[in-house]
Amino acid sequence: MRFIVFGAGAIGSVIAAELSLANEEVGVIARGEHLAKMRKNGLLYKSIAGEQRALALEVGTDVEVPAGDVVLVTLKSYALSAAAPAIRRVCRPESLVVFLQNGFPWWYFLDLNGRYRDRQIPSLDPKGLLSSNFARGSIAGGVVTLAASLLEPGSVQYTAGNNLSIGRPDGHSDIRLSALSAALSKAGFEVALPGDPRPAVWTKLVVNVALNGVAALTGANIGAIWDDDYLRPLVHQLVEEAEQIASALGCPINLDLAQRRRSAARTHKSSTLQDMEAGRPIEHEALFGALLSIADEMKLTVPHIRTVSALLRRRAIETGCLPSHDLDR
Repeated sequence: MRFIVFGAGAIGSVIAAELSLANEEVGVIARGEHLAKMRKNGLLYKSIAGEQRALALEVGTDVEVPAGDVVLVTLKSYALSAAAPAIRRVCRPESLVVFLQNGFPWWYFLDLNGRYRDRQIPSLDPKGLLSSNFARGSIAGGVVTLAASLLEPGSVQYTAGNNLSIGRPDGHSDIRLSALSAALSKAGFEVALPGDPRPAVWTKLVVNVALNGVAALTGANIGAIWDDDYLRPLVHQLVEEAEQIASALGCPINLDLAQRRRSAARTHKSSTLQDMEAGRPIEHEALFGALLSIADEMKLTVPHIRTVSALLRRRAIETGCLPSHDLDR
């Protein structure tokens, strides 16, 4: 089976590197200086064990890399819709496309039982390019829980975590998912294939809502936030409000915050903070905007999420880190 990793940021680069080291056939879609450096020097990869090596990966653009059987899309959420035609180009007729993003996913309501079935959130797929380019039977989604950093173009460090949870929105089993799980497990990842991928999405999203905005606004790493007696109550309130939204959508989540604090990658900087420090766009809409639109529709009061969202949005505008299509919202 041939795999494509579409989006070679920190997470995508780690997945591609580990699949390659496990002798799986993998092509990597990248762009810009990161692509140029990998073409010239390979991917300079520092593994979770601390080993550093240059990996000669198969890299290129979507018009250069041959299509694959499973396409792992690891782009940032704000880049997905515009990239849909390019993602389609690296798909075979029977390919499975696996979306692995932070935040509330564009596919969440597809085939969801209940009154919100097939609801669209326009801000997550502004022109409908995602829903129009991919048939429902070809879509899977989930979350990656690992810590990694893009040190500079062409260089990635993998520091912690190895969990993936992936499933189809319609709940169907799929031999392509089983093959993907086997390959990822061989590469050293812990993989879950739940019948419904949404609870795992919420488990990660609640944590992201609680920590990512606070981290980007304060510049603090994860350990510092958990240890701060002034910030920790805010984190708890953000968790409570995000869990309210999840429960209202029929997916109750109850995080063990003490355990989360104990198991945190303490020196890690959240992806939102990393993006802001590097001058890259942040995933504001997927982490906060989509949740607020759902909360408003359900008449849920989420004052702490709303406040952190507003502050983060303004900070992103001032630093040039708000995606351009979010400026009109």
